[in-house]
Amino acid sequence: LMLRANLSFNNGKSNSGSSNYYFPLSGIDSIPLTNWSQGDNDGINVGIGGNYMLRIGEKAGRTMFINFGANYSDSGSGSENSSQKLIRSDSIQVIQQLSHNDSYNYSLNGGVTYAEPISEQAQVTLEYRINYRKTDADRLTNLYDFEADKYNDFISPEYSNRHNTDYLTQNVGPGFRYGKEGTSISARLNYQNVKMNSDREFPQAWVLPEKTFHNLTYSGNARIKLDMQNRINFRFSSRTSNPSVGDLQDVVDISNVNNIRSGNPHLKPTYNH
Repeated sequence: LMLRANLSFNNGKSNSGSSNYYFPLSGIDSIPLTNWSQGDNDGINVGIGGNYMLRIGEKAGRTMFINFGANYSDSGSGSENSSQKLIRSDSIQVIQQLSHNDSYNYSLNGGVTYAEPISEQAQVTLEYRINYRKTDADRLTNLYDFEADKYNDFISPEYSNRHNTDYLTQNVGPGFRYGKEGTSISARLNYQNVKMNSDREFPQAWVLPEKTFHNLTYSGNARIKLDMQNRINFRFSSRTSNPSVGDLQDVVDISNVNNIRSGNPHLKPTYNH
């Protein structure tokens, strides 16, 4: 049995500014856009993982490999942003905001791999993996009231959001390994099932219906020895990636008028190969 733990902290401050020019198609005059931002952030990440290998029976190479892990992270940040847009020669649109972002997530994972030798140089495997990940994230924004010369006491619902997301990912599939005299070949095929639940608590309660995604992922690696000086390496793989909680938050981020962003709660996991 082997266990490994990790613990990390982060803390930092940032200052940035940008200036751009926008050229509308309907006019000739350019529109200058400027933005400045200052903020701070801190966070903690802690995790533990382990694995255990078990020999089954008397047959050499017949083994079962078990792994498991857990991770927790908590982060927070605050920022003050000001953006200016020249609408006319005598009119400037100014947006100033104070934002607080807090998020935490935890994940649990485990897996079992069974290996069965079919010859002295080759073996087949069967693997099952499961991962559960839950994320809660808040983005709360106060706009600046220039007439009162202070930030509003109320949270702006247009630019704020409380969002919760959880994923349950399961993978199962066979594999193959071969090795002899400097040549090695391995390949794996996995069926993947992903269930995603997402809900919003603020500004309005809203629950996204559970989504289920099915994928086939694969990977392979070949290292072929031609002679003492030459080898050929060949790799191929596919993978999926789940949207982050920031990608799913349908709240407009106007902290930089040069780069206005918004998430989409209907995003699906991406598939790359």
